[in-house]
Amino acid sequence: MEHVTYTHPANAKGPRFIGGHMIMPGESRQVSAGDLFADDFKSGRAQRPASQPKPAAPEPVGEFTVLVSQPVKDITPLLPGMTAEQLDGLAAAETDHQGDKGPRKGLMDAIDEARLKLKTSERAGDGDTNSDDDNSTTDEPHPDGDSGSTE
Repeated sequence: MEHVTYTHPANAKGPRFIGGHMIMPGESRQVSAGDLFADDFKSGRAQRPASQPKPAAPEPVGEFTVLVSQPVKDITPLLPGMTAEQLDGLAAAETDHQGDKGPRKGLMDAIDEARLKLKTSERAGDGDTNSDDDNSTTDEPHPDGDSGSTE
């Protein structure tokens, strides 16, 4: 439960009991926000703690720290030689590096294009001609002895 600072007015005629705490006139105490009335907040007697500043985004680490500080035109020629993991790391570092401005669209588009080319080349070069997705049939026996035919 959220705690707030409640200040009992100095000109009050007596103490106020809030959530098991006796608060004398002119005193301030930390109390549960759920134990107060809405009027306590409106009147200013109850103060929510100041919101904590958002921590700064961590600096990108690793091999991409220097790279993401470069112009997009200097980074894009390097993308075709990167692995999928490296492309993911570069995208994460770019997002961290740019912070609230957001990642550079041109770089993120180039990374997406490099990912697509990488996936396309992996599929074309996997060499599996009897994959499950090519709807081919074969007369070779199944490894467990079944011929694979339904005849």
